[in-house]
Amino acid sequence: MLGVSLLGLSSPMSATGAALWREGADEIGSVGYLRAGGGNSGSQNQVCFQAPGAGAKYRLGNECEVYGRASLYYRHQLAEGDSAPYVRAEAQPEFKGPYGDALEYQTLAQAYVEVGNLRGTPAKLWFGRRYYQRRDIHINDYFYMNLKGDGFGVRDIPFGIGGLAYTYLQMHDTPAGLGLSWPENKVALRNHELGLHNIKINPGGTLMLDWRHAEISGASFSGGSGPVTLYGARGWAATVQHRQEGFAGGTNTLALQYGKGAARSAWNTPTETAAALARLTTPASAAALEAAETWRVVDFHLYEGRRWAMQSALVWERRDHAAFDGTDSTWLSLGARPMLFLGDHWRLVGEAGYDRVTNHAARTQGGLWKFTAAMEWTPRSAFFSRPALRAYVTRAGWSEAFRGQVGGPVFSSGTGGWNAGFQLETSW
Repeated sequence: MLGVSLLGLSSPMSATGAALWREGADEIGSVGYLRAGGGNSGSQNQVCFQAPGAGAKYRLGNECEVYGRASLYYRHQLAEGDSAPYVRAEAQPEFKGPYGDALEYQTLAQAYVEVGNLRGTPAKLWFGRRYYQRRDIHINDYFYMNLKGDGFGVRDIPFGIGGLAYTYLQMHDTPAGLGLSWPENKVALRNHELGLHNIKINPGGTLMLDWRHAEISGASFSGGSGPVTLYGARGWAATVQHRQEGFAGGTNTLALQYGKGAARSAWNTPTETAAALARLTTPASAAALEAAETWRVVDFHLYEGRRWAMQSALVWERRDHAAFDGTDSTWLSLGARPMLFLGDHWRLVGEAGYDRVTNHAARTQGGLWKFTAAMEWTPRSAFFSRPALRAYVTRAGWSEAFRGQVGGPVFSSGTGGWNAGFQLETSW
C-alpha cells in the first residue's frame, strides 16, 4: 500500500519548498515569501528612508509595503532514490501594496518546468519564466545578481573543476513617452548567461565565474506622433565571486563585478527600463549606451553563534553612464544587523546602515544613516529563522544635500525622520 503524508507550511524549509501532500512518487507543495505589517511616522502612514542614487536601503524597520509571492508546484519522481530523475512544474504569482492600501496582483513571477538529475548527474534542464539563481545581501535586500525572464537553461552540469550552467532569458518592454502602445510596440531584451560554479580553490572556499551577454533589439514602430525607430545595443557583464566558510567564525562572500553597454547594471537589473529604451532613437544614443560602464565590489559576512549572530555588508559601486542618461555616480554602503538571543524564541535585534552617494555630474554628495532597534519572536535561535514577528523603532538622518528627497512629504522639510511599527516576515 502506498504511504500518504500531509505536511503543513510550518514544516522546515528546504531548497524545494514545503510539501503539502505526498504519495509515492508524486508531491504537491508550495514555495513562497511574505512580509506584512504596518507602521507610523507621526500621524501619517510609515515612510521609509533611502539615499537618492543608492542602489538599496537597509531594510529592518524600513519597508513600507506588504509583499508576497506564493507558488504551487507538482513534482514527480521518475524512479526510486534521491538521485533519480524527476519532473517539477511550478507557478508563482506576485502581490504587492503599500501600507494602508490594498494588496494588488503584480505579475506571474515564475511559471516553469524543470527536469532534474539527468543521466545520473545533478544536471537540471528547465524552460519557462523564472527567477534564476538570484543573489542578494539579506539586510539591505540588494540583488547584485538579478537574472529573470522567459527562456530556458541547464545548470549543475559536471565540468571537471565545477558545475557548468547556461541560461537564455528574454523579456519585452515598450519604450515610455513615445506614444507607443503595449503589446503591439514592444522591444525584445535578450540575455545569455554562462557560468562555472562551485570551483573548490582552497579549504572551505569556492569560486564562481559568470559571464553575461545582453542585447536590445532594434525596431521600427508607427507611434501616435509618427514613425519611431529604435536602435539596438549590446553589452556584457562579468562576475567573480568567492565564498569562504570558516572566515572570522562564519561565512564570507566577496564578489567583483563589471558591466558594459546593454549590461551596464553589472547584473543588478535584468534589462533596461522603459524610460531608458525611449532614449535609443539615434545611433549616437545607442553608441552612448554601449559605452556606459559599472564597476562594483560586494562583500558580506554572516556569523552565527550560540548566543548571538550578525550579518554585515559592504557595497562600493561606480556608475559612469553620463553620455547616455547623465548618471555619473559613486555609491558606498556599510551596514550590520546584530542580534542577541534571549532564549529559544526571543531576540533583540539592531541594524545600523550608512549610504553615501557622490553625484559627479552635479558635483554634490551626501550621506544617509539609519538605525533600527527591534524585538523579535522566531521559532528558533538562528539568524534566518522564520517566521519572524517583530516590533521596531527606526531613526534616520541625512545630509543637507538630500533635503526634500528623503522621507516623503512627512519629512520633506528636514534632515531626519523616524518610524515605528510591527511586521511579520516568513518564507517556506
